[in-house]
Amino acid sequence: MGNGRRVSWIGDRLNAAIPRMAGVLGGVVVTGIVLVLLAIALANMVDTMVIERAAAQDRLDAFLRAAAAMSRIVGNAGDDIRDMHALNEAFVNIMELRPGIRRLSVYDVSGDTGMLITSTDPGQTPATLSDQERTSVRAGRAVTRFDDAQEDRGWIITAPVVVKGQVMGALRGTFSIAKYDRLIEQERAFGKGLAVAMVALTSLVFLLLLRVQVHRPVALLLQAMRRTEGGDQASQAPLGGSSDIREVVSQYNRMVDRIRVAAAVKEQLLQEIHRFNDTLQRKVSETTEELRRTHAMLEEARAQAERTEKLAALGELSAVVAHELGNPLNAISGNLQMLEDDATIEDRDRHLSVVRAEVKRMIEILHHILESTHVRIERSPVDLNAVIRDVLAVSAPGLPHRSIGLVTDLPQGLAPVAADPQTLHGVIVNLVTNAIQAMPQGGELAICTRYIRNEESDGTLVVAGTHELEDGAIRLLVRDTGHGIPPEYVQRIFEPFFTTRQAQRGTGLGLAICHRAVSSAGGRLAVQSVVGQGTTFTIDLPLWRGRRRREACDGE
Repeated sequence: MGNGRRVSWIGDRLNAAIPRMAGVLGGVVVTGIVLVLLAIALANMVDTMVIERAAAQDRLDAFLRAAAAMSRIVGNAGDDIRDMHALNEAFVNIMELRPGIRRLSVYDVSGDTGMLITSTDPGQTPATLSDQERTSVRAGRAVTRFDDAQEDRGWIITAPVVVKGQVMGALRGTFSIAKYDRLIEQERAFGKGLAVAMVALTSLVFLLLLRVQVHRPVALLLQAMRRTEGGDQASQAPLGGSSDIREVVSQYNRMVDRIRVAAAVKEQLLQEIHRFNDTLQRKVSETTEELRRTHAMLEEARAQAERTEKLAALGELSAVVAHELGNPLNAISGNLQMLEDDATIEDRDRHLSVVRAEVKRMIEILHHILESTHVRIERSPVDLNAVIRDVLAVSAPGLPHRSIGLVTDLPQGLAPVAADPQTLHGVIVNLVTNAIQAMPQGGELAICTRYIRNEESDGTLVVAGTHELEDGAIRLLVRDTGHGIPPEYVQRIFEPFFTTRQAQRGTGLGLAICHRAVSSAGGRLAVQSVVGQGTTFTIDLPLWRGRRRREACDGE
């Protein structure tokens, strides 16, 4: 079926091509006809130009001879250019000898105006010569001008009348070209007849060629295509027609042979594809089952890792508790042993006082650990810049000894933020402390605040914030030039007990407390860090809106 459709498509394309081929040949015919017509028109135009040029020269020569005759008649009449009898006699002689001359006139050019003396048609003759005509005649030159404004077209010629070597006047007349117009019309009629004959002959020749060289071979080719479309792939189209048509037929026959071979190959490929498809489906099913088992194992491993991570965090907390409570417990144990050995009341009171002091210390340590993981926030209007200045009053004096430069940008008149003062103080202390510890070789610490509205935070967003930030917020930037945070640790630094400063005995609770404090205040927290260049913490806090709002948020 695929081969039949292919042959049918070729047949349709060829059927569509036949009108185009005929159109091309028709265009060739039209082009030939146009060229023939252009050649005939060009020949007629050349003939016309030659005839008109010859006629103009012939008329000029004839009129000059008439002017010479006029000069002789005037000379015989006593050299008087105004002798009307002599002029009329000259007019009669000239018009008898030259029937084509119309409207003869004589002008006096002895003065400055060139006035008309007499004319055979005074109503159509100008009273004076033009300046060009008068100047040329006085110089002994004739002036010619073609006039086609009248139905009887002709050349207007003005020639000098010379008597005894002196220009006495000017003879002006119109020489009709009706005879030459008739000759040109005869030439044009002959050209039209020749053009019609050439067009008819050219069209007939092209039609015969189209019939023999195109239509008949293409019709035979279409019949072969229909047989192939019907399933007869052994059908061959006979060669014939022009070289191009024969090439098309040869290509078609070769294509049918290739189709016959391709059909057998296609059937073989289809069978192989079916076998490959069955194998592929089986492999996909096996791989899917294997992926399902692997996924289950990964889920179990992830859960185990989470449990292990929680146990590790609990172990770290236990180590901190054991370390903090070890010394007081050792002191209590020693004093209790000495209490058993001493019998005096003074010694017992002294040992009991030490035991009570160590127990109180243990209670304070436990409260401190609990307070470090328990955040309670009561929101109130807070001057953020004032809190920063309080923190820097304690931290800034030691910065020069660490080769750390301090840069602050704390604009005056910032609106108060809605936060808990003590918690906000702890957040800033933690951020400043972390920044200082990140620059053991020195660097620069920058703390900036400013008002923002609908502005995104740079870096990794840790706390998204609440809708209160949409009405405006105060942004706090704490930037250092320390060693930076590796990308894989950026999200984990806010987990409780996670620290990258084991050597400095970090507890991993400072940033976790910052995370909970900012989240409870409805703020936004982001961090941006590049290893070897430094870290920037960005905190956006909502504005205090003028009403006393107290929100207590407890978190573990």
